[in-house]
Amino acid sequence: MSEGSQAHTPFTSGTTTPNSSHQQNPAQSQKDKVNHLGPDKLTKDQSHDEIARKRAEREAKKRERAEKRARGEDTVPAEGMNAFGFNVSFIKRDLVKLANATSQTLKSRACFTLMTYNVLAQSLVRREGYPDSGEALKWKNRQQVLKAELAHYDPVVICMQECGEEMYDPVFRDFFDSRGYVHHFYKAEDKTHGLLIGAKRDAFELVHKHTLAYDLHLPQNKQVKNQKPEPTNNSGLFTVLKHKQTDTAITLATTHLFWHPKGTTERARQMRLFIEETLATDREQADNGGNIIMAGDFNTEPIDPTYLAATAVDRGTSTSMPDEAESGDQKPFQLNEQGTRIMDESWSSNSAPHPFEESSVDGQPAWRRLIDDIVKLPRLQSQYGEHYRNIHPENTRECGEPKCTNFAPKYRGTLDYIYTVESVHPHTLGRGQDRAAVELAEADHGSASCAAESSKPPSKRMSERIRCSGLLQLPLDSSIEKGQPIEGQFPSDHCCIMAEFEIL
Repeated sequence: MSEGSQAHTPFTSGTTTPNSSHQQNPAQSQKDKVNHLGPDKLTKDQSHDEIARKRAEREAKKRERAEKRARGEDTVPAEGMNAFGFNVSFIKRDLVKLANATSQTLKSRACFTLMTYNVLAQSLVRREGYPDSGEALKWKNRQQVLKAELAHYDPVVICMQECGEEMYDPVFRDFFDSRGYVHHFYKAEDKTHGLLIGAKRDAFELVHKHTLAYDLHLPQNKQVKNQKPEPTNNSGLFTVLKHKQTDTAITLATTHLFWHPKGTTERARQMRLFIEETLATDREQADNGGNIIMAGDFNTEPIDPTYLAATAVDRGTSTSMPDEAESGDQKPFQLNEQGTRIMDESWSSNSAPHPFEESSVDGQPAWRRLIDDIVKLPRLQSQYGEHYRNIHPENTRECGEPKCTNFAPKYRGTLDYIYTVESVHPHTLGRGQDRAAVELAEADHGSASCAAESSKPPSKRMSERIRCSGLLQLPLDSSIEKGQPIEGQFPSDHCCIMAEFEIL
C-alpha cells in the first residue's frame, strides 16, 4: 500500500490495471457536443451528482433501518450482515498442502502457520483513491471483516503491516488477547501506522523483541545526495520466538519498506539493513539459531533488483575480488538490463530520498555497491516463489511468484513475501560487520581451531530444520474485477498470504 493517496507503481510489465472510468461513453460524447460543454467539466459535474446520489441512497437505508428498529423489526442482522446492513463475509481461500508435507502435519503440534498481512491503514484511506469501495472503506465495517478473516484462517503466528494505532488499540489488541496471542505493536513516532508480530501463547513464547528505524542508520563520513534527506519513517520489527513443544528458537522479523515508485535505491538500502539486522538478531538472541523467517510488505516486485539480488542463486559480486568468493566456481550475480535501468532511473530521480553514498566505486555506479552488499548476504528463499507453481500453476509468474498479492484500484502486483534463509554460515554477516572483519576474526582463531571446527558435523541448513508444508492460495487476477476493498470480497487492498511450516 502506498503512503498518502498515491498507489505504489513500481516498474512492471503488464501489471497496471487500466482505469475503466476514463473510457468515454458515446452517448455522453454526443451530450457534450449538444451542450457545448467540455467533457472534463461535464465529468466533474456528473461525479458530484453521483456522490450525491449514493449519499442519498445510504441515508435512505439508514432511515429504513431506524424505522424497522422503532417497530421492533430487524433487531437481529441477517446472516453475514452486521448491524449497519453491511455484508461482512469475504472470499475464502484454501491452504493447499505441498507434496513434501508429512501425513501428520495437520495433527502435529510441531507444525505452525504463519501469516503476513498489510491490513490497509485507515489513516491512508482516501475516498477518491478507492472509487468502488463504498461502505467497505469505513472502519466500523472493515474491522469486522478483518477479524472474521483472521479468525477463519486462525494463524499461529501473525505479521501485520499498516496497522494504525487506532486500529490496534483497542480493536486488534482486544482481538489477539481474546484469542490467546502474545503480541507486540510498534510504530515510528512520525508515522500513523506500524508493525505487529503475534504468536499463540500455547505454541510459542516471545523471548526477544526490538525495532530498527532505517532513517537512523545512514552512512558515516560519506557524501550523500541530500545533506538533509527526506525521512521515510520506515522500520523493522525483530523477534525471537521459542516453540514450546520442541524448544526450537525461530527468529521472525517483519517490515514495510519504502513505497515510492522511484525509490528502488532506498528500498535496496532498507532491505540490506533489514536482512543484516535479522541475521544479527538470530546470532545474538536465538539459542541454536538458524531458523529465520522474514515476512512483510516489501513494496518490491519480482523484477525489482532488490528482489533479484536477495534471491539470486549466484551469490558472487561484481565488485568483489576473486578470492572473496565463497568457492572457486562462484558465479557473479548479473543484474539484467531491465534491473540496471530501474536502478539508474531511481538514482537519477529527484522525487524520492537518497540518503546513501553517491560517489562511484571503482568506476561502477554508486548503487552497484548496494546491490553487491545484498548479494554477499545469505540467499533468501521466497516460500511462494519456491513452491506456488506446484499448487496453483495458472496463477504463477514465470519466476514462480503469484501474479498478485495487491489488488488496489490503480495498481496490481506482487509486493508481499514470506522468506526463509537458505543457509547460515557460523560467521554470517550481520549488523555493522564487513567481510574483512569476519576474515580477521577467523584468522585470530588459528589453524588448529579452524581444523577442529571443520571436523564438526555441519550445522543444518534452514531447509532441514523447518520446512514449508503448505501455502494459502491467492485469487486469480481475472476473478477480481474491481480494486479492493469491496464488500463481500476482501477488507484490504492487499490479500493476506500464509505458509504452513513443519519443525523437523
